[in-house]
Amino acid sequence: DLTNRLAVENAQLNKELETQQKIADDTTRSYEERKEALDRVNAANEQLVDNALLEAKANENKIRQQLAIVANDEDRRDLEAELATATAERIDAEKNADIVRLESAQLNRELDLEELERKKSITQQLEDLAVENITNEQERELAALDLAKERALAELDLLRATDEEKERLANEFEKKRE
Repeated sequence: DLTNRLAVENAQLNKELETQQKIADDTTRSYEERKEALDRVNAANEQLVDNALLEAKANENKIRQQLAIVANDEDRRDLEAELATATAERIDAEKNADIVRLESAQLNRELDLEELERKKSITQQLEDLAVENITNEQERELAALDLAKERALAELDLLRATDEEKERLANEFEKKRE
């Protein structure tokens, strides 16, 4: 029976989901471990909503089949009401599936952004140290200015600045170099 099979499968999926969610949330683990766990969480979530959708469609089809063979008007009205409820449940399951997919994509983007910020912070620290290690004061000031310009332009990219705005910023940095 489909319902029994899905009940067991959903229990296994929930177990996997909770375990993997703990790993994905554990900030002491590596990005790779967390990303792998998040992928498993997303897969389990998607399978759960797919199972709910499958069950809702099966219930809707069963009611349609019963409706096709019923002769009694009172039974027909009852089945039509059941069909309306089953159809609403299927539509709700479809909505939930869409939401789970959107949330999965968002969680992936957030984890990727967190890793990008971590790498950016490390790179900035290394670049700052490299500038500090320049012994000639004028060269150090120019290197610091170049670094500030690169970072400002990168920030403007994130803010979706226009080429004209980026050019104005670059021109201001050139004025500082003179």
